[in-house]
Amino acid sequence: MSERPIRLAALVYLALMSIAQYPASADSFVERNSDVVGRTAPGYYRGIPGMQDNEPSCAINPLLARNILCAWNASGGSDDPNGPGDTAIRMSESFDGGVTFINRYINGTRLNQATSLNVQFTADPITLCWPGGCGILHIGANRGEAGGTGGGIYMQRMVDSNSEIGFRKLLEPSPLQVYRTTGSKFADKVNGTFFLDVENPGTIDVTLDVERPDGTVETVVRQWPKGRIIVSFALFNPSKNDIEILSTHSDCYGCSWSPPKQVAVTSGRDQGVSVAAMGNTVLYTFRVFRNDQDPDAFRGVISPDGGKSLGKPFDIVLPGDWAYY
Repeated sequence: MSERPIRLAALVYLALMSIAQYPASADSFVERNSDVVGRTAPGYYRGIPGMQDNEPSCAINPLLARNILCAWNASGGSDDPNGPGDTAIRMSESFDGGVTFINRYINGTRLNQATSLNVQFTADPITLCWPGGCGILHIGANRGEAGGTGGGIYMQRMVDSNSEIGFRKLLEPSPLQVYRTTGSKFADKVNGTFFLDVENPGTIDVTLDVERPDGTVETVVRQWPKGRIIVSFALFNPSKNDIEILSTHSDCYGCSWSPPKQVAVTSGRDQGVSVAAMGNTVLYTFRVFRNDQDPDAFRGVISPDGGKSLGKPFDIVLPGDWAYY
């Protein structure tokens, strides 16, 4: 049996198992839409109404299903000299299963120069939650000809508090750095996933400085379950006119990150990566742009060991089938 059918079979298995987690129910129904943006919490910057918001990403607290966290690109302060600057990440929380939301900007903007990331914009949020906390992955950079320059990939970590008043999450004063770009390179289109360590379960101590509602900063220690965060992103290199898909992972909720690996060595025009995991099996999917060596295609790469090693890319949408998509 060739390698390609084996990998395609693995892809189908991952898809079927994902569907199996959500069995059909005769009692299922669709509720009314909710305004995820919601109202702005007292004391937080509201911004300019009517400005563009886009690219939302949401996750559910695994210990409290009615606690929902969303993040998105917000432009409500881009025209305000006293605002957070260019496009920045805003977050909303719901304590009642999505009926109502309350929002604020995450940290790292120029609203607080002491904790600013010193980049012109942040964007492309991906929200992850695990038992006891959440993280918002995002890019940050300065405006450049290739879309951006400088900065890199960041993660705003937050922990659950014991209060139902205001925000349930306590945020770190400034997002931590996952990956920093060099020269004219630009990190873009971040994606990520979290999965538990099922082979060696247990907990680890995670120490964070977090902001209290009264503005003070407190050091807290949380016992979070052993697990891995995988972060993937596209890295633009204008000098070579190529785009690489890179992957890095952390087993300590961001205290350190593995050296980035290139997900697939292709002709160098890859973008739009998405990553999902089941157990230690990780699936990366990405777009290949047409060039002298490759046709337009969607391709996948499977890692059997949580992102440590990567298989060969396989076609998800075959070149001959491209016209049908």
